[in-house]
Amino acid sequence: MTELAAALQDTLDLEYPGEYASLLEVLGLTRGAIYCSRCNRRVIPPQTKNRRDKVEGVSCQRCGHSNCHIRLKHKGEIVKLYTDTSGRSHSYSTALHDLVEINRQIAEKTFTPRDWLPRAVEARRFENAMDTWLTRKEKEAKEGKLAPSTLGNYRTYARKYYLLSRHFGGHDVRDIQLKELQLFYDVLPGSAKYRKNVMDGLHTFFRWLKRWGEIKDVPTWPEIETPIQHEPFTLVEEAQADVLSRIPGEHRDIFDFLMETGLRPSEACALMAKDIDAQTRKALIRRTYSESELREKTKQKKERWLVLTDHTWELVTRNAGRSEFVFTNPETKRGYRYKFLHRIWTKTGASVGFYNGTRHSLGSQLGNAGVPIADIQKILGHADIRTSKRYVSISDERTREILSRRGKVIEMEDRRKK
Repeated sequence: MTELAAALQDTLDLEYPGEYASLLEVLGLTRGAIYCSRCNRRVIPPQTKNRRDKVEGVSCQRCGHSNCHIRLKHKGEIVKLYTDTSGRSHSYSTALHDLVEINRQIAEKTFTPRDWLPRAVEARRFENAMDTWLTRKEKEAKEGKLAPSTLGNYRTYARKYYLLSRHFGGHDVRDIQLKELQLFYDVLPGSAKYRKNVMDGLHTFFRWLKRWGEIKDVPTWPEIETPIQHEPFTLVEEAQADVLSRIPGEHRDIFDFLMETGLRPSEACALMAKDIDAQTRKALIRRTYSESELREKTKQKKERWLVLTDHTWELVTRNAGRSEFVFTNPETKRGYRYKFLHRIWTKTGASVGFYNGTRHSLGSQLGNAGVPIADIQKILGHADIRTSKRYVSISDERTREILSRRGKVIEMEDRRKK
């Protein structure tokens, strides 16, 4: 065994006493050596009986300098490492420690010189990697590839949870595994749905780390509690009319329009006069708002035509012309914003939320009227028909009607058998 191999074996014996029979059993091979950072002479520890003396306090035999560096050949290139992963200059003992790990990675074919450079290590520190990820997401949002509301959620999760967690802060992202993720999830506050959203954002971050080349694989993910799927509460036409009567008259038209068309509120706010085709009485839905930012694309990232009835056409023509938007807030003289409409809806004391009371309610009303689900999908602009099916809930009146007819249905079936 060479002097270097013997020294490495001594280090292993100190850190893993009695665990390994030989250096070759651990590494399979040895590469590299330790050199003085001043005179570039190879540093070899003196032969003493005390093994610890061989690695602690060793300096260059030629010039007495204590700083060292690792030198090895990898894939035809000479690699020199002057500092440890924290950026501190190597002593003989720290260089020896890193050389053991490097040889292990070479044997497992996972060694990458870049990973041992302080800059690369700093980039992999959780908070730095998170900052890089958010910067990339900001760029995507500016390019229209990411909704500003989604970016806002990521920023909130990072500020309130990710960056404050002791299970992540200061850690190399490669070292964060199931244990750290589970401990983080266990203390998250909020509902099951909110906690799932926070973990989904974190999972997106780790998938990006894999694509970015910082980690080899996404760590095993904790088992996330499945949120309870609450049955959507909707309004029948009479209940909608009652809520509409409690909305101030100057703001009533856009709510009436939402109830009649089932349009997403942010899309109705973004509807412009130039999107109205008077000849066909249709409205082109091609933009929406996200976090109060007007986006030149819809949630589904595609344009669609909305057919207007006599009533909705009257609402459009009565309001268009005041500004570039079809519906204008008389208080601000600008187009409406979702949050403003939501506040007005809340003040009415409606028994259901704004979205359920307009868009979801229309879907249920159509379903209870016997309209085919494919038609409902087209009217509401859903990309997936399964979403339309979730929107349609049987009303209490419809349920009573079906159950009340149950006895008559059975009686008719008995007669047919006879």
